[in-house]
Amino acid sequence: MRGRRRRFGKLPAIAIAALAVWNVGAVMPAQADTETFNPFENNHGFTIVARGDASLGNGELEGSVAAFGSVSSRESYPVRHHAAGDPGYTLPIVDGRPVRILAGQFTGGGSIDLTNDNAPPGSPESRGAAKLVDVTGLRAEPEAGFTRVVNGSGGRLDLKALPHTTDVLAKHVVTERAGVGAYVDVTELDRTSQCLAALDEPATSLVNVVDVREDWGLAYVAGFDTTRPNVLSYDEVHGKVVKLEGAAQRYVPSVNAPLIIKVPAGTTTVGQVNIEGWSAVAGAQQSYARHILLDLSDVTGTVTIDGFELGSIWAPHADLVFRSEISTNGQWFARDVTTTGGGEIRHHAFFGALPCVSPPGSFTLAKAVAGEGAGLAHGVPFAFDVTIGGTAEVVHLSGGQSRTFDGLAPGTRVAISERRFTVPDGAVFDGVRFTVDGAPVTTADLTIGSGTARAVVATNSFSAEPGPVLTLVNDVPDGDPADWTLTATAPDGAEALRGQGGATGTVTAGTRYTLAARDGPPEYVQDGEWRCTRTDGGADVPVDVTSNAVVVPRLAHVTCAVSNVSARLTLLTLITGDTDLTPADWSLSATPSAGVAGLGATTVPGAQAPGGGNTFRVRPGHAYALAEDLADGVAAPLLQTAVERYVGPTPDAPDHAVLSHWVRVDPAAVSVSAGAHGVYRFVSFGPRPVDLPALGGTGTTSLLMGGTAVMAAGLLTGAVLRRRRTGTVA
Repeated sequence: MRGRRRRFGKLPAIAIAALAVWNVGAVMPAQADTETFNPFENNHGFTIVARGDASLGNGELEGSVAAFGSVSSRESYPVRHHAAGDPGYTLPIVDGRPVRILAGQFTGGGSIDLTNDNAPPGSPESRGAAKLVDVTGLRAEPEAGFTRVVNGSGGRLDLKALPHTTDVLAKHVVTERAGVGAYVDVTELDRTSQCLAALDEPATSLVNVVDVREDWGLAYVAGFDTTRPNVLSYDEVHGKVVKLEGAAQRYVPSVNAPLIIKVPAGTTTVGQVNIEGWSAVAGAQQSYARHILLDLSDVTGTVTIDGFELGSIWAPHADLVFRSEISTNGQWFARDVTTTGGGEIRHHAFFGALPCVSPPGSFTLAKAVAGEGAGLAHGVPFAFDVTIGGTAEVVHLSGGQSRTFDGLAPGTRVAISERRFTVPDGAVFDGVRFTVDGAPVTTADLTIGSGTARAVVATNSFSAEPGPVLTLVNDVPDGDPADWTLTATAPDGAEALRGQGGATGTVTAGTRYTLAARDGPPEYVQDGEWRCTRTDGGADVPVDVTSNAVVVPRLAHVTCAVSNVSARLTLLTLITGDTDLTPADWSLSATPSAGVAGLGATTVPGAQAPGGGNTFRVRPGHAYALAEDLADGVAAPLLQTAVERYVGPTPDAPDHAVLSHWVRVDPAAVSVSAGAHGVYRFVSFGPRPVDLPALGGTGTTSLLMGGTAVMAAGLLTGAVLRRRRTGTVA
């Protein structure tokens, strides 16, 4: 979401003169602090906020809607930027994207046409889209330049500003957070309701309650205030033409002097409030809606809105049903919202600054001790430096004690820190953790709120001194971890841990242990350094490892894992040309270079396709010399043309026919990287025999020319006829 304005803010203090009382020097108590608030900060920029479901079916919506439950439509419903309302508004931002619809789900069989019509080209409002918490059962279909979202009931949500991609739902439609409430925060709703309820209490003098005089079915209103909100009773003006008398004719609702129309409990229908001279048509007094509030705080149940034109509707406990052919301008906050009829709903943000008396607040500081050694620390006096609004004092509390500070003015800053203390014998101090109102904080700095009681708890954790635990784990994706011996060795050479494939035990805190995995098969190598973590508060926290050595912290259980990986090598034989020989007439071998104990040559039968008989493990990164041999007694009328490496996408099933998937190599120092599968083939060519001429046939010259051609072909391919061939690969 975009940056929020402060929902509650201080008004300038009202100066009150000191009243001299005869022969008693006295001063009247100072007036309570006053805040300002805007109920529709709870909307976070949305035109309509439904704490339940929103079902749309009126003429159109020029703005945006957020529904904590579902959003649906009963027909083809247009959502646009501007037609006859106010185009100068901005869209709320959800997950970095401007949106016109935010909802838990999209349901129903109707369609919504989200067009952004008449938004300034290139503006965020021209890119308005939709965000849904739950996209289960939805599918995205490509349309001409936009995305159509279809639900299981056949309902369509056309997002005209969102081009279609295969991942459009997961990337652009589903919300990053788990609920609408994570974007539309209504945690201050109760405070808003309290302030609205207190507005017209006589003792506060925060507002001007407007008198209404009825005469012959007309409502005459006078005495508007231009510095305070003006409160009007809906019961006194609905169904009547409201006449403005005297100076009231010049009254214009404003930020400091908005018009609040209070609707009593039990109301089931809200109609037109017809103030003579005020018009909702474009170019007239439509902008007055920004400073008019229809307050339904006391109303519950279902309320029909039919004919109300100017002003925002605040109905946190009611379900609103818009059933009107007349358009309305403002913002809405309600439970369920249902709209029908030909009237439009147009966005006009409410900008009135409403006053509210700020009750004093308080906080409680409590000391707790925890851990296995907590019993040794219960009698320790812990000292706190507590600064309240610039005044500091030292507070002493033992485990289980608390102290409350009340009567504090809203906005007072409080800072709390704990002094150092002597740790009791037999206990280990693990640190102090502060929480404010139940939430962990790094520093106990807080601000006193209006009428709130805040709770600060400082918990000191103590434990006995057990030795830390070190666990070694061997991760071998394609082998047996027990083939390796795992060790942790102290600087003096003593092995603290030893085990086949794994080990665990108590070690000394602060000692650097060198970790090793030894004696494994030579076809494997260690993949990177050891990786160590410890569990802290339910989460795995990395522990530093340097040159395969780790220091185990005090009171920790550290798990260190190492990975050992191998590589696979497949040798193939490909025969082309005219010959009766088959791949099985060859044996293929891979001989490792020296330097690794236990690493020997591997010989496999020739074959044209990979299989268990010609695929084997090799040491990653180690050089191998490849060779082929014909079986004893087999003639070799072949030309070996190449040794080639497979570079295609499917090494487990290489295609010999795709020549671009094979590159020529020299096989004396072939190597395969860790975890990879290298495939090499020996390619041999059988030349077609040359028939000798019959008597009277081809002459000597022709025969020589044929032999020369065969020799030339052999030279061009670079082949050499021999029984065994080896070479070198870069």
